[in-house]
Amino acid sequence: MLHRAERYHDSDGSGDSVVLEFGSPPQLTYMGRVMEAVDARGGVLHHDERGPSSNVYDVRGLGTTLGLRNNSPWNMKGTGWEGASGADERGHSRFDDAAYSARAAAYQLLLYYTGESRAAGRVPLRTLEEIFGTYAPESDTVGSLPGRPRNDPNAYAQWVATQMGIRPAADIRLVDGRGRIAPAVAVPLLSAIARNEHVRYLALPDGLIEEGLRRLPERWAPAD
Repeated sequence: MLHRAERYHDSDGSGDSVVLEFGSPPQLTYMGRVMEAVDARGGVLHHDERGPSSNVYDVRGLGTTLGLRNNSPWNMKGTGWEGASGADERGHSRFDDAAYSARAAAYQLLLYYTGESRAAGRVPLRTLEEIFGTYAPESDTVGSLPGRPRNDPNAYAQWVATQMGIRPAADIRLVDGRGRIAPAVAVPLLSAIARNEHVRYLALPDGLIEEGLRRLPERWAPAD
């Protein structure tokens, strides 16, 4: 979704950000779209093949937006994610460890990029323009609420591209030659998305995103 506020990215008029709306397992719904809660092999998102490290991240002291209060910088929704400790009254995931929020966001991006997303018709989405065209479609409004402005996926893609120093139409090369996630791409991408969802000067704790990437299933986790 596109948020025009520079300080707080308000998607529903309350000062909160809403990214994912939970549907019936094994699916997630984002702004009217279905997004998978299982990968192409049928493995559920909350199955962690590697297991967590001992690092625990807490961002609840960084701000008052909904995602930060839930220790979920990417505003995930539902209770099916690995590491989710529950959900608030509106269905937004709560995490005791924010690195699991990073893992969930990275997982969804990987489904898009590798062409394993049913929501995208199993067509690989390789550029920011393609990704945000599905992630925040122009056919929907901000927060999927009547009377709200329509999404502007091109502006969303352009802002993230500027933060990453790439062109919106360029292949982001999210995975390396072995099909594993590329931290040099994933870290700035996830950082930019989190900042766009909360405050654009948001500084996440060092190592939070990297830890989330390490917790991905073995086939996608960064190479040692």
